[in-house]
Amino acid sequence: MPINRRFLNWGVFLVVLGAIPLAVSLGWISSSSLSDLWRLWPLLLIGAGAGLILARTAFAALGGVIVAATFGLLLGGLFAGGFPLSIPTCGSTGDLQRVAERSGTFATTASVGLELDCGRLEVGAVDGSGWQVVADATEGRQAPEIESTASRLAIRPAESGDGFFSFLKGGAQAWKIDLPRATAIVLGATVNAGEATIAPAGGSFDSIGLTLNAGSMVLDLETARADRLSATLNAGSLAVVLPASGTTGSITANAASVKLCAPAGVGLRLNVSGGFASSNNFGDAGLVQQGDTWVSPDYATATATVNLSLTGNAASFSLNPREGCR
Repeated sequence: MPINRRFLNWGVFLVVLGAIPLAVSLGWISSSSLSDLWRLWPLLLIGAGAGLILARTAFAALGGVIVAATFGLLLGGLFAGGFPLSIPTCGSTGDLQRVAERSGTFATTASVGLELDCGRLEVGAVDGSGWQVVADATEGRQAPEIESTASRLAIRPAESGDGFFSFLKGGAQAWKIDLPRATAIVLGATVNAGEATIAPAGGSFDSIGLTLNAGSMVLDLETARADRLSATLNAGSLAVVLPASGTTGSITANAASVKLCAPAGVGLRLNVSGGFASSNNFGDAGLVQQGDTWVSPDYATATATVNLSLTGNAASFSLNPREGCR
């Protein structure tokens, strides 16, 4: 069976990236020993060279694996050492130029799928049933692939054949997407090595599913309707302003941090599992523990409730932190 090199390289990258913070949290290695990991940067050049030399052989994937593992070591060391893990440009910065602009109209329901590698994503909401996509990039970055119908919008990186070597090419990209408030949307978004702000004020979502790998994301749903929410984080940070209308769902965090901010009057029920080298502040935030579940005292009488299953491995969860979630 043929190997999908892109998935192989991302898999190697994420395994190594998560293994470093986990090893530190377990005491297998000290955080002070990570300061010299940057000296491994020549492996990036070795991997790139191996990829070129072996391009037409059975070992063509080796170069990408070397690059992916090296990036995992470097970024895992930064994350374990307390540095924010966000790579909004994935390389050199420069002047952004418009590379794509598209608009259209949805029916009463629609699905939206977004996949961004190395860049910045911003999602907002506008009145009516029309949507708009604007993509900017530095020189060398291709315009994203955009597919749309009356009930579907899909945006993903252009197929360049470089796979994980896109890290070495550098360049920045930024997508701004406005979704219509008059349409009930099923939203799925994957962000790899980047940052995202999803703040669709007044938007209506049947479900929101998020995947974040090695990056940071702010999800502001205070004035939006989101019937169901699910998120998976691998080595990154997520800040969520929960919807005032309530929601249900799950968040899985691996070597990651999650901040939750609840509007006044919303009842909370947070079921916590995993817990391997993980922590939370739910007791200090005023919740009452009932076995593996933390419940707000006013949950039974609240007009809107949030029910979330939280699974963490080498993760931290915080409720209503002093610095907020925006």
